[in-house]
Amino acid sequence: MQTGEKVHSEMGNAVKWSFLAECMAKLITPFTSMILARILAPEEYGVLAIVTMITSFADMFTDAGFSKFLVQYNFKDEEELNKSASTAFWTNMSLSIVIYLVIIFSVESIAHFFNGFDNKLPIIIASSKLLLTSFTSIQKAIYQRKLDYKTIFYVRLMCVMIPIVLTIPLALAGLGYWSLIIGILANEAVYALVLSIKSTWKPNFYFSLNRLKQMFSFSVWSLVEQISIWFTSYLDTIIVSTFMGEYYLGLYKQPEAMVSSIYSLFIASVFAILFSALARLKNEGDHEGFWRMLLDTQFGVSILIFPMSVGIFCYQEFVTDILLGEQWEEAGIVIGLVALSQGFQLVVNNPMSEVYRATGKPKVSVVAQFVYGVLYGVILLIGVHGSFDKFVLLKASAVIVFSIIHFSIIKCQYQFSPLKILDNIKIPVLLSVLMGVVAYTLAKMWRGNFILECAGIIISMIVYVLLLSVFPKTRNVMIKYINSALKRKR
Repeated sequence: MQTGEKVHSEMGNAVKWSFLAECMAKLITPFTSMILARILAPEEYGVLAIVTMITSFADMFTDAGFSKFLVQYNFKDEEELNKSASTAFWTNMSLSIVIYLVIIFSVESIAHFFNGFDNKLPIIIASSKLLLTSFTSIQKAIYQRKLDYKTIFYVRLMCVMIPIVLTIPLALAGLGYWSLIIGILANEAVYALVLSIKSTWKPNFYFSLNRLKQMFSFSVWSLVEQISIWFTSYLDTIIVSTFMGEYYLGLYKQPEAMVSSIYSLFIASVFAILFSALARLKNEGDHEGFWRMLLDTQFGVSILIFPMSVGIFCYQEFVTDILLGEQWEEAGIVIGLVALSQGFQLVVNNPMSEVYRATGKPKVSVVAQFVYGVLYGVILLIGVHGSFDKFVLLKASAVIVFSIIHFSIIKCQYQFSPLKILDNIKIPVLLSVLMGVVAYTLAKMWRGNFILECAGIIISMIVYVLLLSVFPKTRNVMIKYINSALKRKR
């Protein structure tokens, strides 16, 4: 079997196990979120959004980009990989302790930054997560490098029940946002414990300063890239919490998280595996296989995500009622526009970021994130001084700006025509729009009637499947997926 075909085969197997893991995790997450949204107020989720932003920022520095190094670097043998992994582990652990202490002693200033946010204890408690993630990041990186997602599946399987057995009971007991924080910490603790026990790799007392310098010189731009991605990801959180307060922050971030969890069920694992596969193809010099892998993955994602995005937009009120309940009525516009923007982001922009990382060019990603961050910030500041709906609309439209930046980079740095990307997804776009006309018409006709709205969604799905069968390319992909599912069932 040729190199490119072998990686394609391994990626397919990895996708299967990773998809199963995501199914277990992401089926539970929307379910628990639907229950919690009916127990907790938007303000509670506003607190969680601020705390999560702080801990995610600190998490980047504890890892320092070493996980990407372990996945991507071309080690000469297993011994060299193990020595690098041990060095990375002890470095991560030391950084976690130092950063956690910094957070504890500077919590007053951190809270003051968010316009008088006075919940300091949640920041301190939630940040203890840093001490747990340092146990898991290295093991996960090694499994990802080997495309061994079967092991990760079994570990995830043991963690998915934590929200049901802990978070919801605590919320019902009146603990508010503490139920969310405790649930996150418990999940991380179980994950760290099980993965550490199950992992074939164990940290030893090896540490090499020279190896650390090698890893850091390789991953420093990856770290800068992660910081830039964090900034653009959480810039809206900073601006909304500062100008609109915790209520609107929760009203915006929780629906966004719900939509993300729906998409994650289907494709979250795909991009992690795509990165691993592209890195392998790059190291093995398979240029043609590299771009074929990118386009094939993008097309496969687009035929699923585009119609889903359009469907959620057309049925935004119905989806809001189902996912969040009556107290979230204002969130309908968020659900709809976030679905469109995230769908476009996942299909068009996310694969470009994997190209930068897989080819060892995090500097390119940093430049893209920096340019986008400046323009994105201007767009958000314009929107936040208007109505909440205007803010959401402008925020969603910013994804197009990011695409233009990515296309320019792909053209100049990789001599790869963006027209190939657009041509690759034109059929799914067309079919999704046609389906959207049917879905929007039925949604408006049958709004308020639960049974008829469900029927409208089913009719829209049938229309899309019929449209897929018209074009040979989409028909072949659909048949391939059906055959693959039947084989797994047997």
